[in-house]
Order: sequence, then structure tokens, then C-alpha cells
Amino acid sequence: MKKAIVNSNHYLALAVSGCIFICSVLAFWFVYGQVGVQMRNSSAAYGQIAQAQLQEVQARQIVDTLSDTQVERDLLSSFFVSDAQTVGFISQIENVGKEAGKATVTIASISDDDLSAAAMGTTGSIHAHINIQGTWPDAMRAFHLVESLPYGESINNVRASPASSKEWTIGFDLTAVLVHE
Repeated sequence: MKKAIVNSNHYLALAVSGCIFICSVLAFWFVYGQVGVQMRNSSAAYGQIAQAQLQEVQARQIVDTLSDTQVERDLLSSFFVSDAQTVGFISQIENVGKEAGKATVTIASISDDDLSAAAMGTTGSIHAHINIQGTWPDAMRAFHLVESLPYGESINNVRASPASSKEWTIGFDLTAVLVHE
């Protein structure tokens, strides 16, 4: 009878060892799975952090570029005639004759693109035909002053002809960039 008790103790120890082994394998499998989930979560979090850092660097670069180019952007916007400055632009052209001496500056015709219904920042053009009359030096000085207006303009179809023995007429087409603000 003693022999049967020893054998049953062995079976009991073997069964307990088997249960412990199975529980250990299951615990290892569970922990391994949890570590994998945590690694994926950590990897996703690191990716999001890296993306956020990249966006922050890009935003800082944009702000730096904006502040570094402020002077150039202000200068660039001064080359356009805003739709609110159209009357001032016309007055500047008309006043050129007074600045040039005795030259007479006449705007023979003027038209602009209708930007009233356009989106802000839309560009168009102001078209004008201008005649300058005066002595050759005064007429040329007035023409030069029109060319030197602080706007992005183009001058085409320049014609100079004598109006009398001492007077000249210079006619030309002027196109300036108009922007809706």
C-alpha cells in the first residue's frame, strides 16, 4: 500500500507541475501580448510627437519667413493701386505737370476693371491714355515723372510730335495693376 501512495504523490506533483507550467505559458503569452500592445501604442505616440514637433518647426519657419519678409511684402503691395486709391492715383498723374514745370498733363481716357464683386486680392488693370504738352524739357520731365510713379505700371505706344515751334505733345498708354482690397 505504501507503493500506491508514493505513485499517487508523483501523479499529484506531476499534475501540479503541469498546471503551473500551463499557467506560466498562459501568463507569458498574456504578458507578451500586452508588451506588443504597449510597443505599438508607444510607437504611435512617438510618431505623433515627431509629427507635432515637425509641425511646430514648420510653423516657426513660416512665422520667421513672414517677419523676415515684412519689408519686402510692404514694398510689393505699394506697387499695386488698390481700388480705394484709384482717385489718388489719377491725382498723382494730373499733378505731374505741376512738378515738371509748365507741362500740361491731360488724361484723355481712363478705364479700370470692375473688381467690386471680386474676391479680396483679385487683380485687374487701370488703362489710361495720357497726353503731355509743353516745351521739350518740361514734357520729357513730366513723362519721366509718370514713369517714376511708385506703382507697377507699363507704358506703351509712346508718340512724340511737335505741337508748335516750341511746344511738344507726348502721348502714351499707361496700364497699372489694380488690386481689390
